[in-house]
Amino acid sequence: MKVRTAIAIAGALLLPVILLAQSVTRDWDKKYDFATVKTFSIKIGTSWGNQLSENRVMNDLSEAIAEKGWKKVESEATANVVVVVHGATQVKHTLNTH
Repeated sequence: MKVRTAIAIAGALLLPVILLAQSVTRDWDKKYDFATVKTFSIKIGTSWGNQLSENRVMNDLSEAIAEKGWKKVESEATANVVVVVHGATQVKHTLNTH
């Protein structure tokens, strides 16, 4: 039982380190009046090669934006704003020899 407790404590202490490893940036015009926005379209600008996680990110972002009162439309031409998602992953290769 003590081992499980130690593992749980170690996991809880490492969680902030893992979260800090994520890099998220955003940029927008601070003078733009977002109150006028009613519709949005979303697309991937830079794919990171994992269709499952791309779908999850797109769905989560669409839901979060829709909660703000914006309506998702499929056509970029009819959307007030277009949300473009850029992603990247890093693959680390390891080699174990015996």
